[in-house]
Amino acid sequence: MPRRRPGSLRAENHPRARPGQKKRSGIDGLSSKTMAEIRRVEHRHPQLWPGIIGEAFPKWERYARDPRRPPWDDHLYPGSWYCCWECCGSPMMAKEFLDLLVHAMRNRPARELRARLRRLDELHGVPFP
Repeated sequence: MPRRRPGSLRAENHPRARPGQKKRSGIDGLSSKTMAEIRRVEHRHPQLWPGIIGEAFPKWERYARDPRRPPWDDHLYPGSWYCCWECCGSPMMAKEFLDLLVHAMRNRPARELRARLRRLDELHGVPFP
């Protein structure tokens, strides 16, 4: 039986986008090492999935920066926003995903992301864990 070439095997397993696959979304201002660590955690953490942080970070950032925030009574009724990410996708759910991510990351990339999240949390008034 003929042997397959190593280059063709690597091409099949390469993490580039394939037809029908969603593009990876990056977070502006983060290094490539931090983005690689985010992807690693998304694939390995049992409560996260690939691409969730690319959706959650902009949602939390828009919510934290908006002076006319929608009334997500996150402090009064912490469980009221907890439905499912696909239908509701509340900013507080996004914040929870980001907190899970930061605690699962390695030191150096986590510091870079924590600095970004700390600024947003100060805008919102939520204590950073």
